[in-house]
Amino acid sequence: GHDLLTCGVTRHAADHYEVTLVPNGVAEIVERVGSLAAALRRHAEIAGHLRDHGWTLTAYAGARVAAQPQYRRAA
Repeated sequence: GHDLLTCGVTRHAADHYEVTLVPNGVAEIVERVGSLAAALRRHAEIAGHLRDHGWTLTAYAGARVAAQPQYRRAA
């Protein structure tokens, strides 16, 4: 199918992080957790559950993703 689900982790305030799920870009489901470690664990649990049920990963995104080096062919 063409169903899309975006799952992310953001720092919402000094005291908590949010794990967000956005199905098909329509509505947002938010779970607040108290630490980055807890947010990343929860994100991993959700991703694992989705993979176990046939979902596939199409892309990683985010402000802190390191860019891959680009090489040009020699002329």
